[in-house]
Amino acid sequence: MNKTTKSVMLAGLMGALIVGCATEGGPHKVGHASTSKAVHAQGETPLHFSYPLNIQQEPANHHVIGILIPHIQSTDNLKSHIQDFQTALVGQVKEIYQRMGYDVELLDTRDKLTDEEKHKVWAVLDLTGWIGVLEDVKIDLDDPENDNADELVDQSAGALFFKFYEPQTGRIIHNFGVNVGTYQAFRHTYTYRNTNSGGFSGPRVEATSEREENTDKAIHKILTEMYAGVMQDLLKQISHSHVDRYRKAIEQMKSDKK
Repeated sequence: MNKTTKSVMLAGLMGALIVGCATEGGPHKVGHASTSKAVHAQGETPLHFSYPLNIQQEPANHHVIGILIPHIQSTDNLKSHIQDFQTALVGQVKEIYQRMGYDVELLDTRDKLTDEEKHKVWAVLDLTGWIGVLEDVKIDLDDPENDNADELVDQSAGALFFKFYEPQTGRIIHNFGVNVGTYQAFRHTYTYRNTNSGGFSGPRVEATSEREENTDKAIHKILTEMYAGVMQDLLKQISHSHVDRYRKAIEQMKSDKK
């Protein structure tokens, strides 16, 4: 890949790169701290496109993972946020593989890979999909089959698809989808009430849920939860238990093409 093409790709995606924040706990100790950002949109409720990566830094394994720059489709009300969403997502996928010991390259399109690059790149991730927020969906949470409900709620829709393939042969080595149509815009209120227990127990906590009536806040809340849900599923798939399943197959494909 020439320097000009690589510079354009890196400028387009890495300029707004948001990587995951490190937290303590979990089965692995974080190899190094990473930074995180909250995306603000004109003073509204911030969008948090970040997820804790509890992954230990591993030694270099001399394999290259390519990530095609995605073009996730969306509903019109997400047009101003979709670039930040997919940039953050690719940034954290990149960091996950780097912590697992891989070199990672951002690729423009699969058609522009040279034969040399196809042999060099161990596997390529192609991310596609469509996400949306459906405004004022009628649904009765206690009785979903009731079509006469007066309750209105903003709700997500769509799915993302992750496809890994070996670039020399084009053979798919691993793919999976993540459903993102499960998020709704409710705000939760917690009320603390005193009890008549003589001070032997704390106040009683009563939780209530109300739909978020502000459209912008509802969209931000749904997108923030959606991003965390995608990353949670993604971490289950991008793990050694899955990667090792096709490691030998990939190296055999590379060997056969020499």
